[in-house]
Amino acid sequence: MPGIFFRLVKEKADVVHAHDYAHFTTDAAALACRIAKKPLVVTVHGFLPVTRPTRALMGIYDRLVGGFSLRTAETIIAVSKMQASGLLKRGVIPRSDEDKIKIIPNGIEFNDITPAPSRCLFRQRYSIGENDKLVLAVGRLIKRKGFSRLIEIADSLLQKEGSLKIAIVGPDGGYQDKLRKMTSSLGLDDSILFTGAVPETTLMHAYMDADLVVVPSEYEGLPTTLLEALAYGKPVVATNVGGNGEVIENYRDGILVNPNNEELSNGILTVLADRTLSQEMGRNGRTKAQLYDWDKITDRVLTAYENSIESHQLKFTASAMA
Repeated sequence: MPGIFFRLVKEKADVVHAHDYAHFTTDAAALACRIAKKPLVVTVHGFLPVTRPTRALMGIYDRLVGGFSLRTAETIIAVSKMQASGLLKRGVIPRSDEDKIKIIPNGIEFNDITPAPSRCLFRQRYSIGENDKLVLAVGRLIKRKGFSRLIEIADSLLQKEGSLKIAIVGPDGGYQDKLRKMTSSLGLDDSILFTGAVPETTLMHAYMDADLVVVPSEYEGLPTTLLEALAYGKPVVATNVGGNGEVIENYRDGILVNPNNEELSNGILTVLADRTLSQEMGRNGRTKAQLYDWDKITDRVLTAYENSIESHQLKFTASAMA
């Protein structure tokens, strides 16, 4: 990892783009850019919640390291308004630097996603019946993704929808064993499937075969899963955290719920019970997803690069003339 710093110092780059706050690579990039006098752009995807045990430590980090990195940046990209607000509220960006923050969401390859009638390839591969209601959740298996909440409500969902299957698709992030044990302890091994990491084609088939996609996160920046689900024309039930509420228009292209078991369960059951609503939300979601096509997002990122280079050059010129 230290090699990143030395490489960035030597690299003849017009601009350096680092991703996320409180990451070694971002802090190394900031120090390298300060030394080599290169413009830096930082994208903040999200914050880990500050808990009582970590509050003091994170306060020191914010003042001594994180704040330095963000002050060094010419432009700070936040993937949602919520993240931008969090930067200011946390105090790592002074109000005087608020204009450095640009809100540019994550993107998807919209034109590569073509909704098509389910061919049941995912269902066949994992022995899910053609008539079973399939609830899909996608993401790395870590605590903040909220998969444990989905497991907790599975039994109550099954009481209303006996043919329900839940597929949790994504690589282990250190939380898989706990989720599997939880599933087994509740007697839900026949109803909840863990696929682990899968190829892109398998993920595509999972989206195509799903009746709905659920995003049960405890907190988020702006999950790509949400955008992909919309692009596949699938109704979405998502917790109203991070940037989710900036994408989903409630009951138009998805359902937003507070992150608690009762609301998540009710949202899922509402979609499963109302086919007309489900189809309408799917169509509206597909239209909404076009706004997040990478071609559109990339143009905004390139503009941020150009403005950062210009701003850096003006500062460097002014400093040289002083």
